[in-house]
This record gives sequence, C-alpha cells and structure tokens, in this order.
Amino acid sequence: MKLYNYLSTGVAVLLEGPTGTSKSLSVDIICKLLNKKLIRFNLSSETTVPDLMGRYIGDKNSWGGITLKEGPYKISAEKGYVLLLDEINLASEQVLQSIEASIDSKVISVEIPGMPLKEIEINENFCLVATQNPNKGLFADKRQNLSQKFLNKFQPIYFPTFTKDEFLLIAKGLSKNFGYKGDNKLIEDLIDFHYEWSQKPELVDDVQCLTIREIAATIDDFSKGDNPYDTVLTIYGARYSKKMKEELIKTLNNKVSFRAFNSQIYSLPRTFPKCYINKALLDVMKSVEFSFKNKRNVILSGKEGSGLTQISKWISQWYEKEINGSRNLDSYFCIVTEETKNSDLIGKLVPVQNPKAGQELIDWNSAFLLKAIKLGKCAVLDGIDNAKSIVTERLNGLLDETYGKGDKYFDVPENPKEPQVKIHPNFRLLCTSKINKINQMSPAFVNRFDIIVLEDQMENITESELSTLVKLLMNQPNIFPKEDEYNEEKEAIEEERKKKIKELEKNKEIDYSIGKGESSESDEEKRENKEKNKIMNKNKYNIDDYEEEEEEEEDNKKIKKNVNEGDKKKNEEKNNNKKRYEIEDDDDDEGDEQKNEEKNNNKKKYEIEKVDGNEEDKLKKEDKFKNKEDTEKKENKEEIMFEPSR
Repeated sequence: MKLYNYLSTGVAVLLEGPTGTSKSLSVDIICKLLNKKLIRFNLSSETTVPDLMGRYIGDKNSWGGITLKEGPYKISAEKGYVLLLDEINLASEQVLQSIEASIDSKVISVEIPGMPLKEIEINENFCLVATQNPNKGLFADKRQNLSQKFLNKFQPIYFPTFTKDEFLLIAKGLSKNFGYKGDNKLIEDLIDFHYEWSQKPELVDDVQCLTIREIAATIDDFSKGDNPYDTVLTIYGARYSKKMKEELIKTLNNKVSFRAFNSQIYSLPRTFPKCYINKALLDVMKSVEFSFKNKRNVILSGKEGSGLTQISKWISQWYEKEINGSRNLDSYFCIVTEETKNSDLIGKLVPVQNPKAGQELIDWNSAFLLKAIKLGKCAVLDGIDNAKSIVTERLNGLLDETYGKGDKYFDVPENPKEPQVKIHPNFRLLCTSKINKINQMSPAFVNRFDIIVLEDQMENITESELSTLVKLLMNQPNIFPKEDEYNEEKEAIEEERKKKIKELEKNKEIDYSIGKGESSESDEEKRENKEKNKIMNKNKYNIDDYEEEEEEEEDNKKIKKNVNEGDKKKNEEKNNNKKRYEIEDDDDDEGDEQKNEEKNNNKKKYEIEKVDGNEEDKLKKEDKFKNKEDTEKKENKEEIMFEPSR
C-alpha cells in the first residue's frame, strides 16, 4: 500500500530486500494499476553519467554534425514516467552524485566539452524508484554503502521474505495469470514443499536460495502441461549434488499430489553429437532441454575436469541444429577470465579505418554475446565464476523473465545509436562454473538461472562400458565435424590416393604374386576403394563396424608385408651370388700372392739360419772360456777354506 501511495504522488522510493522478493515485479504491477509508463534500467559499476542522462553523438544529417542522444533518466524525467533503477548500490560515486543533484534541483544537466550546458526541467509526474539487495554475505564487498545523505532523498520500503500464506496467495494469482486449469491441490502441495525445503538451516543463507522466481517458473510449466514431477526436479532439484538431491526427492514424495506422477524416461536427442552416453550426461541433458524449452537460461556446474566445457559446446551445437535447423555449427563460445570486460561480451565504439567523405568517424562494434542476442543463438560463457562482479551484474537485465507475451529488450547504453536491443525469442545463455565457486557469485545473478549439476560421468562404470568409451575416443577424434572441413578432408585423401597409384605405375613392375603366382593388383584397387568409402561414410560407423574395417585393413597390411619380404629375399639372393663371384676371383689372385710370399719366406729363412749358425759358434767359444774361469775360482776358494785346520 505504501508503494502504491508513493508512486501515485511522485515520491522517490528505495526498495530493499533479498533477491527474489518481487521488488521489481511489485513496481511493474502498481504502474499498470496507475496506468503509468515504466522505464527500467540496470545499474552497474561501469554505468556512466552520460549513459543515464544523455550524450551528444555524431550525426551527419544534423546541421551542426552532432545531436543529443537522450538517456533513460532524461526521458523519464522530462515526460513524467516512472524510472526504476535496479541495483542502485552497484552504481559509481559519480552516478550517485548526479542522481542526488537532480532530485535536489529538479533539473537535469547535460553537458559536453566545447558545447553549451543544456538543462531540462523535471516533470512533476516523474517518480524515481531504486532497488538494492542487502549489503551482506560473501558478495558484500562488491556493493556500495550508500551515504546517509543520499538515503535521505528516498522513502525506504523493506521487502522481507514471504510467509507461507503469502506464498500461497501469490501462487494462486500466478495460476490465474498463466491460465492454469489443473488441480488446486497440486499448487498447495507445491507451496508446502517450497516453504519446507527453503527453511532448511543450511539453505536459508545460501546464494542459491529459493525465491518467488522458482514458484512462478514451476506454475508456468504446469500451465503448459509439463510433467509436474520432472518440473520440480529440474527447477528445484537439479542444482544440488547427489546426496542433497536424494533428500529433496524424499521431501517431494511426502506430498500427496506429486505421488501420482513419475519421472519420464529420457534419451538423447537425435541431433545431439555422438558421444559416450552415461547417466550423468542424460540427467544433465534432460534438465537443460527442459529449461531451454521453457525459455530459461542455465548455469552448468560441476567439479574441475568433469567435462563441463565439452558438454557445453555439445549443447550449443545441438541447440543450433535442433532449434534453428542450421548446419553452421559455429558456437558463440567465450572463455571467461578475470580480465574479461563488458566490452568483450557486448561491444564498444571504435574508430573507423580510412573513413570516406561524409562518413562518421566512430562506429559501434558488436561483440559475440550481442550478436547471439540478436540472432537467437545459444551463447556459452565458460568459467563464469572467474568473472568480476561488474560483468555478471551487467547481465542482470538480460536475464529477467517477465512471463509476458510482448518483446523483451536488453539495454545497451554503451551504443548511443541503438541503446536497446531486441532479445530474440530463441536466445539462450549457458554458463559453466566450478561447483565450489558458485556461492562466491552475486545472488542476484545466480538466481536468474536454472542451476544444473553435472555428476561424475565415470561413477559405477562397468568394464564393458569403459571398453566402449575407449574405442569411441580412439576411433572418433572428430565426432561432430563441420561440413566444409569434411569435404576438404575427403578431397585431400582422394588426391593422395591418386598420387600413390601414379607412383606405382612409374616404378618398375613389381611381382605381387601370392601362392600360385596370381596378381594382387585387383586386391590393391579394392583396398583403395574401400578406404575411399570409409571416408565418405565418416560419422556413420558404429564401433562393431569399425572393428571389422580394422581387421580387413590389418589383413591387407599383412599381404603387403609378405610381398615386400619376398622382394627383399630375391634382392638378397642376387647380392649373395654377386658377392660369391667376387670372392672366387679374389681367391685366384690370393693363390698367386701366396706362392710369391712362400719363396720370399724361404729365402729369408735361409739367411736367418746362416746368421744363427755363426752366432752359435761364437757363443760356444764364449761359454768354454767362461767355464774355465769358474773352475779356477772354485779351486782357489777351496784352498782358503781349509787352511785353519792345518
């Protein structure tokens, strides 16, 4: 009631409360009741004063060459609209000072260096509404602490968490708006489950807290005829790991209305890339397909090394084929790091290279995310948990679900020529995050997604399944090739085959005979044709077919090996015969040389014997003389030894 009175009288209001307490939705509903036009703008730390108020931009059609591009604040203040500024405590100090000055002076000032100051008076019907989440928890240091002077400009309204009765009242209203025609007991049991589960002590202060968003999404799916049991398991249960999910299922099964439903059996879509199928992958794809079908975005979380990146690429490729029917499998994929800026995702103004006469000097360059938004693609932000808060909070406006039938728009104040971009109805955002880091991100950002946990894909794997996985990884290196790459590869292999045939024709004739001497040339042609057919039918082989092909190729290799070994033996025999002939010639020459050497040796022997004879006579004479001297010495010694005894 307070909010209704403030909006009807133009009093500035500050709405504060946890994420998912319907702050923005309440403003939207009251504006419709008052028949007031509402303009919504999401603030971030990168928002500038010109983004909010307006700026001069180049205009070749204007008399002065420039024109004023109005910002949302100026438009609302001048025409008397309601302006909703989401996440006011994320704005920079300069933006906050500009807002405070306009409230005090009732005037908006737009200036640019070298141009006269332009002042616009504020319409008396203008009403400013700001929202903020509490500055507490793991994300507290990412938000501004608003000064008391600034807060005094607003009338505060606190949005507490809803009671069980309030949840039920809101749910009945949503059921009517969505056209739900089922049993009201199912809605009552949903609220009982929601309230009981959200009040668990370990979940009260969790970043992935349950809010009115989960109730609205669930009832919306009920009204479309979706399986109530699978709907709750996806929106509520897919965010938890195995143990926590089992507790949630027990709680859900205690509600009578949900016992009448069973979880439906799921199989991968026909257009999903060929891969190893396991329970974890099936559970993830079942939830992702359900969320995408109901126009919701997804955060895929899991442990490091669990396959998040590869699966996210496969999902993007599947979505492109399934929804857009395109063979162009280029994915809108970005690896997010701490250095990633908003301009890397959305775009920026860049100087025009070599501008022509009359052409503007600065142009807008859209980044991959903005292109995906316009074209209706599935954009993948891999590792969103690495992004700075200014990046994640900047995307909040893109993720809001209005559940209306009208077009949705994304504010791009960075591009003055197109400050709003229409969001294609097929656009989906898929993010990945490590499961242990998801609680460090902004609750306002996380709670705008369906969170789906990827469990261990190798858990309880059998030996047969492991063998299948290994064969698939070895034999299918390019599981989902692009069509142009496939054609190029096919042509290259065909060209290589032709070159080999020409080389065989140029070489001397090779005897390929096997057994009875039959030519294996026809077998060689068959092998070449079979290799060609194998490439032409790539991605159509199953594992059993591939093994048969491998066995045939192995037999062909053995045949070729035997042929090569036969040629090798023939060459060795020729070489041996040639060596034998050379050895016999060498033996004849060696016989003559041996005779000459024997003559020379006999001559040398005679000379040596002659010399030895002369030396022998000489030695005999010397020995005779030496023996005579020894005898004389011995006799003298004996005489000396016997003298004392005499």
